[in-house]
Amino acid sequence: MNRSPNPQVFLVDRGGPQPSMLDPGLMPCWSFPPPVVKRKKRVCEGVCSVIVLVVILFLVLAALGLGTYQILRLQTELAQLRQDMSAQHMSPTLQRQTGLQETDMDKKEIRQAAHLTVRIEKNKPSRTLRWLPTHGRAYTSGVVYRDGGMQVNETGLYFVYSRLEFLDRDCSQKYSLSHIVFKRREGTKDHVLLEGHREGFCHPKEHFWSSSSYLGAVLQLSRLDWVFVNVSHPAHLSHNHNTNFFGLTKL
Repeated sequence: MNRSPNPQVFLVDRGGPQPSMLDPGLMPCWSFPPPVVKRKKRVCEGVCSVIVLVVILFLVLAALGLGTYQILRLQTELAQLRQDMSAQHMSPTLQRQTGLQETDMDKKEIRQAAHLTVRIEKNKPSRTLRWLPTHGRAYTSGVVYRDGGMQVNETGLYFVYSRLEFLDRDCSQKYSLSHIVFKRREGTKDHVLLEGHREGFCHPKEHFWSSSSYLGAVLQLSRLDWVFVNVSHPAHLSHNHNTNFFGLTKL
């Protein structure tokens, strides 16, 4: 008797029709979710486009405004430049006719200054010295000279100076030289500004002697003040114009 490794299986017919597991009237049906319309993205794109257009329009208007400002500025500068050039090229004759040359703006400031050299007087020289306003390096600017005095036309600080040289053959030990700068004003007494004295300069054994005196300081002078130089022995002054002078200048 043969043995099979696996048991045998027998199918038994029940003798009648078997009902079907699936209903033939029913068909399989698959359902899908409805499509979603993406409306938010389209709204965002429209708003962004409007913003971009507004920014571009603003930039264009700003550029136009800046260009207009620059053009107006250049026109103003050009008009001012033309006025300046026309004023510079105006002829002196036209200036005199219209009176522009005499205006305060075009008038240059005159410096108050003077430098005088001594005038030697052989016959009875005066102790108040006389000067030459136009000899050699002498000049006057904004200052009036008359009868040995200088009159200032402006109030302020002035540097006033004077130098004298004495030269002679005869002398005495008693000689005393004085050199004075004084101020004179109408209705008031003379006021000494600077003063110098020299003694002991003469030696009897010598046949020739010389001495000098220099005065200088910054002084306050008022308008219409007169300034003079006085000397004790005018006859002993040397005849050198470069060593005897008197001057002032406004600071």
